[in-house]
Amino acid sequence: MKKIFPLIVTSMLVVSCFNGTGYEASYNMVATFDGMDEAFASDTAIAVPAFSYGPLAFYNAIQESETVSAPDETKGGWIISRSFYPIEILLNHINGGSDTGDTGDGAETLATDWESKLTPYCASDTTDASRNVGDGTFVVFHDCQSMPEHDVAFLQSSIGTCTLISLSVNTTADVARYFRTEAAPGDYLNVKVTGYLNGNSTGTVEYCLADYRSGSLDSLRTEWKTLNLSRLGNVQYVDFEIDAQLDNADAAGRDLRYFCMDNLAASIYVKQ
Repeated sequence: MKKIFPLIVTSMLVVSCFNGTGYEASYNMVATFDGMDEAFASDTAIAVPAFSYGPLAFYNAIQESETVSAPDETKGGWIISRSFYPIEILLNHINGGSDTGDTGDGAETLATDWESKLTPYCASDTTDASRNVGDGTFVVFHDCQSMPEHDVAFLQSSIGTCTLISLSVNTTADVARYFRTEAAPGDYLNVKVTGYLNGNSTGTVEYCLADYRSGSLDSLRTEWKTLNLSRLGNVQYVDFEIDAQLDNADAAGRDLRYFCMDNLAASIYVKQ
């Protein structure tokens, strides 16, 4: 049985008691992931075997004994992150820019190690446009051979329904750098979101974060994009998949099958 790391979430609830023996509740929730771990600083990422946000559980392939503050890149699932930088700033510094300078007393400020910020867990911008408020926490999904049975589960499916509304996606800074500087014509990175109910697919929503298939870089998302998930309807599980061609990265043995997610919104109804 997968262990859940519980978190507190505030939701708008409409609750009715009936016959003095039960209740029903209907509310919309948005998983912003803010405040999930106030102890860990920005520029870091953390993975745990599983965690929950309200009635939604997020699963990882790691075991409890492997809980780490530096995620195991050989295993798939969700990584909690607060690292986000504009890709233009990162590339400028890495390609010869410098952030050293005179402090006024003759000393020189220490240079930032910008290369180290291009981890798989860094989002490609700082706009915070989709999150609006909060501390800027989001999650990064890693799709690889070692994956949990399901990526997200609705924990109250036996007594209620979960209807997906939307979510926000973004590239990681590492993926953005690849498509800006190294991608081969034909490369692309596509995110697929599939809902399941009673073992059957309820539908799939796809979005291409980067596309180099026409011979020119037609699309590279470096800011948050909101996807409409209403066509998936009522779900018990949600699975994510990265469909990608990354010729130069694969040839070099680099794993770039990551994307960032935030603001997973759903309409919840429970009756007991």
